[in-house]
Amino acid sequence: MLASRRFPRVRNTIFALCALTAAAGASLVSTVASATTVATFEWVSTSSSGGVTTPTGSLTLSLPDSITSQTFNTGSLGSSANALALLTSFSYTYGNGLSVGLTNLNLTSSSVNPAQWITSYSTNTNGAATGFYLLAGFQLNGSKVFPGDSRAANFQLSNSAGIQNGPSGPSIIGAASNNMTPFVGPATVDAGYWRMTSFQTAVNPVPLPAALPMLLSGLLGFGGLTLRRRR
Repeated sequence: MLASRRFPRVRNTIFALCALTAAAGASLVSTVASATTVATFEWVSTSSSGGVTTPTGSLTLSLPDSITSQTFNTGSLGSSANALALLTSFSYTYGNGLSVGLTNLNLTSSSVNPAQWITSYSTNTNGAATGFYLLAGFQLNGSKVFPGDSRAANFQLSNSAGIQNGPSGPSIIGAASNNMTPFVGPATVDAGYWRMTSFQTAVNPVPLPAALPMLLSGLLGFGGLTLRRRR
């Protein structure tokens, strides 16, 4: 009789320990937060041959967790495809008034060379205000059908690579050149730079409720054992 009474107690203890251990592990996992650093750039135009409107554009990168400064260098990402995968939003309106977006890009023919994203130290450029600028060399290719012709017109955005240097020396920024030759309307070649307008790091915690039932069951199990011992 004594052995039979002790066995359920031992069994319940093991179950309670397992539940509590699993709950504690799940709680640790569920509270691990992931960080997302987002850098947004705007197009700063220095010249345009379109003559219809002032070129505008924006470009957003979702960066690795290790990036914590506006002056950053992701280092080699292995390939252009990996570097382009960090490009999460993009829009551009050429000097001829025609607009393109991320869905119009041909990512298989676009490239980032070398395969990394890099920005300048706070500096100014010829015709642009002081700020942080993209130094990575890239070529974004794409096509889009515009009103007036059923054929898809090709476009290209090309950013010349620059030199980051250090805090005591100015960064050397290569001017970007964006061009489009539509079937209807004027061709355009826009020159300028990509200047950072926003740099934010957001912490995204994983929800906790999934681990809560396991934690409660473990606590209740230990509570029941303690009560039995007291009785």
